[in-house]
Amino acid sequence: GVFVYRLDGAFHCFADCQHAAGFMTTDAGRAHERGRRGYQAAQKKYAESLKGSWTIETYASALAAQGVEEPPVLPEKKIVRMVANGGPIETPRPDDGAEAFMRGVELLENDRIVFFRPKKNGGL
Repeated sequence: GVFVYRLDGAFHCFADCQHAAGFMTTDAGRAHERGRRGYQAAQKKYAESLKGSWTIETYASALAAQGVEEPPVLPEKKIVRMVANGGPIETPRPDDGAEAFMRGVELLENDRIVFFRPKKNGGL
C-alpha cells in the first residue's frame, strides 16, 4: 500500500494494494495499455475543451462549492544541520566586529602579532 498526503502536506490515509499482480499474457498487457492511452487521450481532450474557461473567480467559486476554505498556514521551516559529534551547535550571533577589533588591539599591545610582508613585496 501507499501513504496518501494532501497538497498541503497533511496525512490523508493509507491506501491498501487491492491486487498485487502483473499481466498473465502479453495480450492482456497490451489491452490494458490501449485502455490507458484512450483514457489519457480523453482527459487531454477534456482539458483542451476547458482551456480559457477557468478564471480565478470560477476556480475560487468551485473550491467554495466543495467546502474548501482558505489553505492552512504551513509552519515555518527550521534549518537543520547535521552535527558529527552529536553535541549542541553554538549559533553564531550577529557581531559588528567591535569584539574582534578589541582582541586585535590587545594582541598588538602585548606584541603577540607577527606582521607579514605583503605578497607583492616578497611575502608569503
